[in-house]
Amino acid sequence: MKTKIVAIILLIISVLLFSNCATIQAFDYDQMQNDLPDALLRAVNHAFPYMSSNSNIAIVHISTPNNVLTDFMKSELENHIVGRGFTTVVSNDTEDIDCDLFFQLSGDIDNESIVRIGKSLGADILVCGRIDGEGNMGIVHLKLIDTKNLKVLVTITTPFESSFDFSVPFEELNLDQTIMITSEPTNAEIVIYDSFNYAIFGRRTPAEVRFYTVVHSNFLVVINQDGYQTFKDIIRIINRKLEPNNIHAVLSQVPTQQEIQTINITSNPPRGYVSIYEPDGKLIFTEQTPINAFLDPARNVPYSVVIRIDGFVQYEQIIRKVGNKLEPASISANMSKVQAVPRPTKPSTPTSSIRTQYSVGDKGPAGGVIFYDKGHFSDGWRYLEATSSDNYRPIQWGSTGYYVSGLRSNIGSGKENTRLIINRLLQLNETDKASLISSNTFINGYTDWFLLSKDELNQMFLLKNIIGGFSPTWYWSSSQYHNLNAWLQFFDNGSQHHYTKDSRCKVRLIRAF
Repeated sequence: MKTKIVAIILLIISVLLFSNCATIQAFDYDQMQNDLPDALLRAVNHAFPYMSSNSNIAIVHISTPNNVLTDFMKSELENHIVGRGFTTVVSNDTEDIDCDLFFQLSGDIDNESIVRIGKSLGADILVCGRIDGEGNMGIVHLKLIDTKNLKVLVTITTPFESSFDFSVPFEELNLDQTIMITSEPTNAEIVIYDSFNYAIFGRRTPAEVRFYTVVHSNFLVVINQDGYQTFKDIIRIINRKLEPNNIHAVLSQVPTQQEIQTINITSNPPRGYVSIYEPDGKLIFTEQTPINAFLDPARNVPYSVVIRIDGFVQYEQIIRKVGNKLEPASISANMSKVQAVPRPTKPSTPTSSIRTQYSVGDKGPAGGVIFYDKGHFSDGWRYLEATSSDNYRPIQWGSTGYYVSGLRSNIGSGKENTRLIINRLLQLNETDKASLISSNTFINGYTDWFLLSKDELNQMFLLKNIIGGFSPTWYWSSSQYHNLNAWLQFFDNGSQHHYTKDSRCKVRLIRAF
């Protein structure tokens, strides 16, 4: 009898062991992309105030249920920290630190290995990360330790809903793959960008590109050859494999310069703001007079040219295609002054509704809220008016990797910043970016909205309760830090930081009058 009971128990144990070993959860990369980025960003947002601007950060250990998940978390943390402007980020899986022990530390600490690791890496702050969970509820853990003062700076726990079941083991993946890239003609330049818009590969065709453990869902391949049109393709992860397996770019020749027409545009007085639109309303050009606009007769015509100067009547002109040429070949706008007060963009807006004196907190002529009074009228404006609600969904700043010249941070610079950014975005053929929202915003008859500067954004934060409608999250400014980062502000505690331009943050537009 005892022998039968023991045998049954052993059988049950073996079945349980076998079933546990047999139950392995397939790893879905797309699910990870949906689940994790927001949770990691929230965790970093909580951690960032504890990092001083001159700190060197060492990511010493990342622990997750799966190798690709680990690489993804490590890559995301590195990019978030670099994007916040830290000059040195050391990533090194250090075996001397037990991640579980690391998370048990609190307050003042006495751990020689932490001091030793901090010194060997030249790091002021050590970061340990972990992802675990129960069922469909995942948790991102971060802990920061000050190696100089031997203190735990902060322990962060960020829960998130997941498509994965954290109670079931994950499969391990090997996504290493080689892709062949060729072109006609050969010897064309290849540049490959990851999903953070960083160039990760540069060579000439033909070339074999080796992708190691993949931590991004797609890659942009750009192939250039002098005298030929730029070729672009996207490499995606489909069914755990990168596709396409090879890329062959047949490059077509660029149209000769004679096919592109130069339209000279001037105004009296000069420095008028020129906007050129295609028939569908798409803004394709913005600059100040006098300028030369390069237009393609083969594109969507006619073009609408609008010239604006504060205090003057708006000038409009249509450029049409006549035969194979655009006419008129030049535009000279003689601007007449507005009589009495500057009229609103929409003629139907009653002049009697426009006041000459406002106080901070008043409703502005466009229906927004006055949040700044310069005290006197100069340079075409005195007041700043904010929209009463956020504009658009979270959106990228744009021009990642490119420096936009002439941008400033002071109050009064947002309008010019926006114009310069839009011009750069159009040169780069970028659409759906923060500054471009302003060119398509029409509120109560007004179209002169722009993305506010860093100091204007801070002024808005100081009066956020009066303006209303803000979320406790990051908002973009039109001020730039360098070619990769732009300034933004956290509308919870008011902290201002610079962050990667390809991040998606909220936008609140303003106007000056």
